[in-house]
Amino acid sequence: MRNRAGRKILAAGMAVILTAGLFSDSSATTSQAAKKVKSVTITNPQTSSLYLKKGEKFQVKTKVAPASAKNKKLKFTSSNKKVAAVSAKGKVTAKKNGKAKITAAAKDKSGRKAAITVQVVKNFKKASGVSLDQKNAVLYMSNGANTVTLAATVTPKKATVKKVVYKTSDASVAGVSAKGVVTAKKEGIVKVTAFAADGRGAKAVCTITVKQQPDSSAVPVVTPSAVPPVSTPAVPTGKPDDGKQRVIFQSSNNFRSYAVVSYSLPEEVTAEDISEISLGVDSDKPMSVRLYAGEKRKTAAELTGAESKVIDTVTGTQDVTVDGVQGTATLHQLEIQETSSTRFAVPAGIGNSCSLSLDEQAKSRLAEGDGKERQITIYPHAVCPNITIYDLVITTVSGNRYTIPLDETTVRAAEGGKVSFL
Repeated sequence: MRNRAGRKILAAGMAVILTAGLFSDSSATTSQAAKKVKSVTITNPQTSSLYLKKGEKFQVKTKVAPASAKNKKLKFTSSNKKVAAVSAKGKVTAKKNGKAKITAAAKDKSGRKAAITVQVVKNFKKASGVSLDQKNAVLYMSNGANTVTLAATVTPKKATVKKVVYKTSDASVAGVSAKGVVTAKKEGIVKVTAFAADGRGAKAVCTITVKQQPDSSAVPVVTPSAVPPVSTPAVPTGKPDDGKQRVIFQSSNNFRSYAVVSYSLPEEVTAEDISEISLGVDSDKPMSVRLYAGEKRKTAAELTGAESKVIDTVTGTQDVTVDGVQGTATLHQLEIQETSSTRFAVPAGIGNSCSLSLDEQAKSRLAEGDGKERQITIYPHAVCPNITIYDLVITTVSGNRYTIPLDETTVRAAEGGKVSFL
């Protein structure tokens, strides 16, 4: 009996030990799984593409999450080592022209990885800067002002890659499309960054503030069923006794509405001959006015202007003899640099005269299409703007000026805008 009781006690003890062992192994397994890599991110370059020239080296930087992962080591591989090789520590070396995919994979068998595409280009010139047309913008969750389109410019003009990649710091507050259209989602503040697509670090940032609704004391709340009549905009509507043609433009769709003006050039004038576009503007509030080639407001069609300035660089000295007298002359290198200006800054009030001297890019955009008839899009950038436009004049390189008629046959509104004529 005692032996049986002893065996029962022993068996119970072993059961307890085995059970404890099972729980111990399960806990260890769970703990080990929690320490696996959950994500691998490539932080440099900040875009999914990287451009290099032959012989150039680039250090890829990464981030592994979570920080508590047991094994955070990565394995770097190249899909084409003859184009771009990569070291065990992520240093890429450009070998020859072509494309290669560089992958950083976690070594802990979690399957987590990240990749970029490396493009090796023979005559590569990296982007040195990116600028955005806006540094700050306010969007509203209602009243139709929930989007804004950012326009980016990459410098220098000879940069190999002129595209940008847009990213938002918080997609739950505001998202951004590949074309720079920012859409409000909820109240908050985010930063939208435009990165030069060559992956070499050039970028520009716009701070977006999303609010629930505009201040009714400052911005009229407009709904489709209660659009203010065009006959009562907050700008002077009385026609001055000067014989000038005027068009009143009123927006009922914040940051979207625009006017399209059709015009025909004389037979002897081509679009490439246009050197300047000017117009008069009366405005009820400060705003910017942008011009686009064609009948749609597209970033790729925006007309840009350039102002030239001369940069004088002293490169050294040289001994010279003038009228038998020896002396030293300073050597200079003169360089003409262009600075872009893409829109009119219009203050509130009447009698604003605006002009845009077109650069070569703008001229080529105006020349697109067939026939002599062209369109120019006039976009007042503000919350529900009310403006009067007059004296729309095209000036050619020879100094000839052509006034574009502004009437029912040449002007129409788009995206919720309305026009009337004086």
